[in-house]
Amino acid sequence: MFNSSLLYEKRPLKKPRIGPPDVYPQEPKQKEDELTSVNVKHGFPTMTHLNDEFGTARNCNVAASKVGAYFNAIIARKEELSMLPDSGRKRQQINPKDNFWPATIRTKNHIEAWFKDLAGNKPLMNLSKKARISTRKRRSS
Repeated sequence: MFNSSLLYEKRPLKKPRIGPPDVYPQEPKQKEDELTSVNVKHGFPTMTHLNDEFGTARNCNVAASKVGAYFNAIIARKEELSMLPDSGRKRQQINPKDNFWPATIRTKNHIEAWFKDLAGNKPLMNLSKKARISTRKRRSS
């Protein structure tokens, strides 16, 4: 049986200079490797960087007017940025004349000629520009 995971593991990396994904090699003299008495008894302590990364906001004394002022400033800045012209690539303008042909009334002769062209060797691109338009009468049963 063919195993595709073997080929997946052996394929070349896109950015070989940074190594395989999700692999973090050991660096010499890491603090985690120091076998001090505290690290052995209690494990390596990982310090949190900010107090806002954990805990609750129930004890915060923030007035509703202050929150509203921050929110209004955010909305105003968002509207200001949305009004600026896009400095990136300009979108290509779509010419409706390229994609739209007005419907014209066709006679029975035109419709029959269109079907003959459809049955013949005419390119479909040319036939699609003058697609048949017919009115069907509904049968009442």
